[in-house]
Amino acid sequence: MATYEWPQTVKGNNILWKLPNNIRLNDNIIVREDEFAVFLRDGKALLILTLVIVGPIAEEVLFRGVILPRLSPLLGAGVATVLTSGLFAVLHLQYGFGAHVVFLYGLMLSWARLRTGGLSAPIVMHMVINALATLSAMRS
Repeated sequence: MATYEWPQTVKGNNILWKLPNNIRLNDNIIVREDEFAVFLRDGKALLILTLVIVGPIAEEVLFRGVILPRLSPLLGAGVATVLTSGLFAVLHLQYGFGAHVVFLYGLMLSWARLRTGGLSAPIVMHMVINALATLSAMRS
């Protein structure tokens, strides 16, 4: 079986070859360059970006920024909260038996939106929930 040696010009222009030996993420976490390269290459960074940042912002803008405020004056805050949370849970049925938990999260996020009057609190709460779930899934 033949082996292929990367030409030096390809190695020199590849961003992964230019990473330092150790990358300091904060005072407590230092990652070796090969671990960081695998993290980027395997798409975990994109997965985390999508699940922990983009997803919660988009979902909160839709459910608590558009739907809940439109239903509240028509049906009352309580009914609007239950309907919005139910729709939120239905659109997360891929979690199977966990859909009822998603419904409870929806109630909590809707309460935060109504209590604060803004989207910052539910967005941050949603990000924390998704971050914990993502980390849990990545560890198992």
